[in-house]
Amino acid sequence: MTLVGKTLSITRSFFLILFVLLLVPPSFYHQPVAGLDASWNIALHLAFKYHLVFGKDFVFTYGPLGILHTRHPIAIDLFVYLLFDLYLLGSIFFLGRKIFRDHFGPGIILYGFFAIVLVMYDSPDEWCFFLLVFYLLFFIKTTSRKTYLCQSVLFSLLSFYIKISLGVIGVFILFAGITYLFIRRKISLMLWVVTAISFVVLLWLTARLLHVDLLSYWVTSLKLINDYNDAMFRILSQQYVIYLLAALLIIAMPAAWSVYRIAGFIRQKKLREHSDEVFVYFVVGVSLFVLFKSGFVRAEDHFHVFFKGATLFAVILYVFSPVQPGQRITALICWATLIISFVSVSTIPGSYHPYSKLTDFSFFPNRAEEIKRYLVQIFQYNQAREESDKLDSSQNALKKIIGNGTVDIMPSEISKIYFAGLRYNPRPVIQSYAVYDQYLDSLNYQKYMSESAPDYVLCSVNSIDGRYPFFDESRTKLALMSRYRIVARLDDLLVMGKKTVVQTFSKTDAAGIQDIKFGEDIPIRRTADLQYAKISVEYSMWGKIQRFFYHPPALWITFTFEDGTAKTFQAIKPILADGGVINKYVENTQDFQLLMQSNGQLSASVKKIRIGPDPVHSGFKDQITMEITRFPFSDKTEAERQTDSLSIADLLHQYKPLPIDSLTLKEDSIAWDIRNFNTYSPIVEMSGWAFRANVSNEGAIIKTVLQSKDFTYELPSVQEERTDVAEHFNRADLHNTGFTSTVSTSQMAPGDYRMGIVITYKDSLTKWVRFSMGNHLLVRSNYSPEKLKSIDAVSANSDALPFYIGTVEDNNGQVLVDGWAFIRHADSRQAKTNLILQGPEGIFRINTDAVRRDDLISSFKNPLLGFGGFSCIIPKDHLPPGVYTIGIEVSCCHEKNPVWRLSDKTIKVAIH
Repeated sequence: MTLVGKTLSITRSFFLILFVLLLVPPSFYHQPVAGLDASWNIALHLAFKYHLVFGKDFVFTYGPLGILHTRHPIAIDLFVYLLFDLYLLGSIFFLGRKIFRDHFGPGIILYGFFAIVLVMYDSPDEWCFFLLVFYLLFFIKTTSRKTYLCQSVLFSLLSFYIKISLGVIGVFILFAGITYLFIRRKISLMLWVVTAISFVVLLWLTARLLHVDLLSYWVTSLKLINDYNDAMFRILSQQYVIYLLAALLIIAMPAAWSVYRIAGFIRQKKLREHSDEVFVYFVVGVSLFVLFKSGFVRAEDHFHVFFKGATLFAVILYVFSPVQPGQRITALICWATLIISFVSVSTIPGSYHPYSKLTDFSFFPNRAEEIKRYLVQIFQYNQAREESDKLDSSQNALKKIIGNGTVDIMPSEISKIYFAGLRYNPRPVIQSYAVYDQYLDSLNYQKYMSESAPDYVLCSVNSIDGRYPFFDESRTKLALMSRYRIVARLDDLLVMGKKTVVQTFSKTDAAGIQDIKFGEDIPIRRTADLQYAKISVEYSMWGKIQRFFYHPPALWITFTFEDGTAKTFQAIKPILADGGVINKYVENTQDFQLLMQSNGQLSASVKKIRIGPDPVHSGFKDQITMEITRFPFSDKTEAERQTDSLSIADLLHQYKPLPIDSLTLKEDSIAWDIRNFNTYSPIVEMSGWAFRANVSNEGAIIKTVLQSKDFTYELPSVQEERTDVAEHFNRADLHNTGFTSTVSTSQMAPGDYRMGIVITYKDSLTKWVRFSMGNHLLVRSNYSPEKLKSIDAVSANSDALPFYIGTVEDNNGQVLVDGWAFIRHADSRQAKTNLILQGPEGIFRINTDAVRRDDLISSFKNPLLGFGGFSCIIPKDHLPPGVYTIGIEVSCCHEKNPVWRLSDKTIKVAIH
């Protein structure tokens, strides 16, 4: 070998080794932590610990070899990680050596370095998919090298068991490749058959080794893949459109080049001669499409997946393109892809920013430190695994209740089971947000109703992406309510124990299938039973096109409550079709506890629902169908009723407000943002952030107050860290300005309360306050009609009583009536307003609640009219049948007789 040859060989070896070292994982293992994604990471390891069968006992988007992605020191031998790393890095080494032999030069070195800086933290499933494609294409190029084919088969198996969504595509590409070679007669039928049989045999053997039920794994995984698009997409924010355009530009470049080349082959009648090149374009196109869907369906969280993957797959165009002029053009495509991707990943919020690592010269020191950590952790792994095993014998509050019983958790925080050292026995689809449709929900339902159901379930209520939480796993929640009882509450977790006798929900009747329309209110009957509705919405052709190439159009559901307030959530098409309870509203854990322990009597009732986006529903067909089935609550024993009653009383007492003197409050300029103000439930929750605008907020204590005309209450409140507020306003004193306040309305006197924010300091008696004009809470009285013998006719139709009835709304046996009324020159705070109902069976009086009406003050220029509003819910079952004319009666403390007038409004009470 000449000196030049030796120098070139040494240079190639140096850069090849350097590049492989740069791809050493940053850690050999990761310590488990709490969180949504961290929980499924932990669950993959617990599946091995408790010998769960993937596809049957355990269903998720990651398969048994997902542990190679999560890498926790839980239940997995050290050599599993070590051997995989050596195999992966060795495969990259041999792949790089092949590319360097054929294409080595300064451009390749420079491109390789920046590409590695960009993709060095890619996950194992992405690397396996990439290596599968590269080795397959090398085999197509050189069919005599059967090792390339073997590598493709092995990486397809790894990809299949790490992450099924990529794995299925990998298996498809593998068989497409060998089938193409057979059709072109580049391999024999015997080799095709041997390869296919070998793959199937290896698949079967590895399935047994990894505890996989192959048929169930395949079926459930395809369900997860199909419905992921509908359930997990996120609408792209305007600020991120630039990344979508960048991705489309990257796709457009190889697409344009492929079309140009294929058109030339067709024109020259040389398509068959260049079929290998066409197959390369096909594989790159499929891969980029999969990467695009992976990166942009779940907008804002996964952009980097596309840009990193595109950088690697662009290399395929260069390596497998014709020498002239193809490699010049494809080299330009590679560099353009790298530059666009590098800039994108360096600017995506929350992403690894490679540009800054290079410009501040921290890249190589950081990489050296990470390699050192990787090597040190190899020797520390067994000790870390022993520490994990010790959790099983630890003592804590949960273990005192559950002991050695088996346990599952809803909706998603599986880390609580791990850190408490409990025995994990999950429903198949392990996290609620991933139960995308009826089939998956039924798997979980059957688990909870079976003999193998866990002894306990830790339950809280929440969801992701602005979904309505109680629609996640709606069937499974019916099983939970049938099979389990609340035995304890720890923080926001309900500990639910399995009943000795299963009490299933039995259907009473079905209301049939009814047609509903987009954007129109759908009244919900008021019943004591649960109303379970299946809502079927279908995509139009345009919607299907959107769904296939990007993501489906958005869908919404709005709940309107009996107090008139409404809440809107993102609706998931297959979850709506699965069904959910629509007449009882459950948004948080307290709501669910009230539903369970009061049999829905204390739950917020839904008056109507609406399916959006609006009447102009681009992407959906016009027809929506809804089928409602009623499920009565199961009977309870006397002991169960008493236990539940005491538990409810404890819950309501926990949120008892503190009466305070309103004279201690001093008005001040307070900035706030109220994100949540739920008035629909007996337990009202409000949250947001607040701070005094012109002074320091260090040490500030934030509380919420509610003030009516007669009472002022300070609410139980929890202060929360809000670093986002501090960063937004660029003020270091605002880190602790978040709050959540909760109150039980049963502990408050009836009245219309306005919300206020109070800020105090530890060593000060002054309470600074600012009241909201828009946030009100009406705590209603018990409304009871009283039959009168007569009423003073002299006072009837008195001009001294201006009034207005704004609402007379009949809903499910109750009539909501509200408006305003006042006696001229009287103080509305000293007045009492009743409704008079004059009908064929006599005259009835019913009490109302005074409502704050600031619009009366401005309209009549009279500050005494602030509480001239009224509201009342008339229970029709307390009245004899007939048509009643509504009247208004107002009395003041200084007036001897009340003043009243009849209106032209009526209500009808029918015979039951």
